[in-house]
Amino acid sequence: MGSRTRYELGVNWFRDHADRFLTEVACAARLRRIRWIVIPKEKAVRARRRVDRGSLRINLFLNTQADGVNMESAEMRLCRSLKAAGTLVVEDPDDAPFYADRALQFQYLDRSGVGVPPFVVTDGWQQDRAGFTGVQRARLGANWVARSAVGMGKVRCLHSAAQYVTAALSRAGFPRGAKLLVHKSVHGSRAGGAELRFLVWYLFGHIVPCWAGPGSQGREMVADAEWRDLKLDGLADIAARIAQLSGLDWFVSELVCTRSRGRLKPLVLEPVNALAGLGPGAQPNYHMSTDVVRIAAERIVDVAWRYAHDLPPRPGTTLRLG
Repeated sequence: MGSRTRYELGVNWFRDHADRFLTEVACAARLRRIRWIVIPKEKAVRARRRVDRGSLRINLFLNTQADGVNMESAEMRLCRSLKAAGTLVVEDPDDAPFYADRALQFQYLDRSGVGVPPFVVTDGWQQDRAGFTGVQRARLGANWVARSAVGMGKVRCLHSAAQYVTAALSRAGFPRGAKLLVHKSVHGSRAGGAELRFLVWYLFGHIVPCWAGPGSQGREMVADAEWRDLKLDGLADIAARIAQLSGLDWFVSELVCTRSRGRLKPLVLEPVNALAGLGPGAQPNYHMSTDVVRIAAERIVDVAWRYAHDLPPRPGTTLRLG
């Protein structure tokens, strides 16, 4: 890093996870003729000091390391310094209290009319003979999914037939007193032998749907013919609605499509992973298809270029492969 340097784009990254995504960023940056910088974990402290001195300026910064949990980490303090210097931080760790709270997101989406499975939020199962009420039992059905209400913790599919749930939660590894989001176990409708389960990336308005059911290795993108034949426009509508409600521009959601009165009904299973599959707690980028990695890189470079020229992000599209 030279003295008094300005970049249109910055990215923080662990070196051993850099290959595919950063290679695509470098290619897109060359085409756009923008300057960009990678700040690896071991240089976060030095970079923050330069930002504080005013000798390092970055217009737009994609954070993939500060998760908003460790408030004193070098990566978190770097993001804070960048924001204080006027940098637009994408994946702002200060948004973590929202995007890490699954229960809050489910409640927010449900009140806003966005489809989610029937759910119950526990405030912590303290009693030895804790169980669901009759109303909760009817709401959850015979099989239910328990997951940590906050953070990227355990996800377990359990049975609610037993009178008490404490033992089941304990066996599944949930600590006593943990706040849990418990929702009905939902299986998507099937088409051509595949479950209609999807990961939907929202990248500054670009909506990129991929198959996520069993056997969908590499997270293949939904083809144009599949999108048209299966009438999947509802996926894009929900992704756009989640963006509107959350205020986030860069995230990935998991959705499943069931059938209601002969029509597909999308339900949100994982509302917002704001690290979009690239950062800590998310799936490593090698689980993303080559196409998604390329699109994400091109999108962040395009937004950085437009931001540097005082232009709004280009309107997004629902992106599919033919």
